[in-house]
Amino acid sequence: MWDDDFKESKAIRSTTEHTLLGLQTVLVGDSLARYTIWDGIRALDYLAARPEVDQARIGVTGNSGGGTHSSYLGSLEDRLAAVAPSCYLTTRRRLLETIGPQDAEQCVLNSIADGLDHPDFVLSAAPKPFLMLVAIRDFFSIAGARDTFAEAQRVYDSIGEAARLAKFEWDDGHGYSRPRREAAYRWFSRYFEGKEDASPEAPVEVLDERELWATTSGQVALEFAAANRTVYDLHIARMEQFRKQQPAEPSVATTRQFVKFAPAGNSAAPRTQAYGDVHAGAYRIEKLMYESEPGIQVPALLYLPAAPAASGLLPATIFVYGAGKASAHADAAALASSGKGAALTIDVRGFGETRAIPENYGSDWPRYFGDYESSMTALLTGKPLVAMRAEDIARAVDLLAGRREIDASRIAARGREMGAIPVLYTAAFDARIRSVALERSVPSYEAIARHRIHRQQWENAVAGALRHYDLPDLERAMSLRRVEWIEPLYPNGRLMPKRQR
Repeated sequence: MWDDDFKESKAIRSTTEHTLLGLQTVLVGDSLARYTIWDGIRALDYLAARPEVDQARIGVTGNSGGGTHSSYLGSLEDRLAAVAPSCYLTTRRRLLETIGPQDAEQCVLNSIADGLDHPDFVLSAAPKPFLMLVAIRDFFSIAGARDTFAEAQRVYDSIGEAARLAKFEWDDGHGYSRPRREAAYRWFSRYFEGKEDASPEAPVEVLDERELWATTSGQVALEFAAANRTVYDLHIARMEQFRKQQPAEPSVATTRQFVKFAPAGNSAAPRTQAYGDVHAGAYRIEKLMYESEPGIQVPALLYLPAAPAASGLLPATIFVYGAGKASAHADAAALASSGKGAALTIDVRGFGETRAIPENYGSDWPRYFGDYESSMTALLTGKPLVAMRAEDIARAVDLLAGRREIDASRIAARGREMGAIPVLYTAAFDARIRSVALERSVPSYEAIARHRIHRQQWENAVAGALRHYDLPDLERAMSLRRVEWIEPLYPNGRLMPKRQR
């Protein structure tokens, strides 16, 4: 993502670049790894074509992201005779319990749903020689690395190849340090030379980066601009190909099934627990917690006029604001104070009181990606976070419909920022929501795919959405019901001209 004006990347660091591109490929239904793995396979093609290379003795090793791709290539490429990834392999469970799913090319869509775990990289490489290089104080869990080795060891033992699997640990942190490098030399020499070379690593002069450039400028994007196709170019082409194959108006039922929207309760009122009332002159607030699905509690505030409605039943609006229900207080209080309606403000999973990450979490990650960990983990399970949040909103409709003060035929919803698209999904699938207002949100997934820089969009990601539908299709599914877009945004966070239907 080189920017020639600034002579640096458009993003702050490589992992940010990967994950900006990763969302765009996810929307087209691809894991970013499909591109990075292919680069590795083509590198192997080139190496195997060299006259001085023995094709029977080619191995792969690397550290961190290189450990990731060593694991990928070792499991996928039969031409590789030995594998030695460093500082990557752990277990999925330990990863999620510690540092989270990691950047986009390390996350294969649906892998949790499909039962793919880190030991499978080793097992699919069997029986080729496989050395796990591990740092005891790595941020990749050492406990997970030991669990993966133990599982793989049982399989290697069962096929009579116990000697072909090994693990080398060193008491240091993340990096391809000298002890791990020398362990790799011993491993490759054992299988490529027939004897283990235990001699120490020779001194190496560290060359200046410029001396290692294969291009004059150090940037392929500059020197091969006319012929070079980036991941961005490739995924745009794939998106356009899939968009041509879509039906003119995707069915609501098909889209609902695709995102796995399935609220619990079959429209019955959810179980709620009351936490007291707050009386504030012209209105009062009931503090509630309702169960969206087993194990998922949603904090909520129900605002009601202090005086009974003259007409008997009140219309109601559900407020879903990305900054949490507290940020909707003024709007909800104004509605209830006017006597013209009730308001329900909710913290769907990941908002407000249920927020999974602190506001100061890590470097630039939240500024670009919001609650990336929850979003990506959901995609690994095969069900997007936005669908889970939409289910929380549908259960809020159930809650209102079961209240004696509420006119169930006059329920509206208002979503702001990260709350807007979950509201749109819910309204498209639940006709009880009679109108929606969507504030400060991108109006389409295609816009995210086409913008080179996007911010705060991962939480609404649906893997493969652009193969089947886009957000305007959800809006059309609402038929004659009212949809209002307020201050819509470009994917980079800047305001677009207002539009209303």
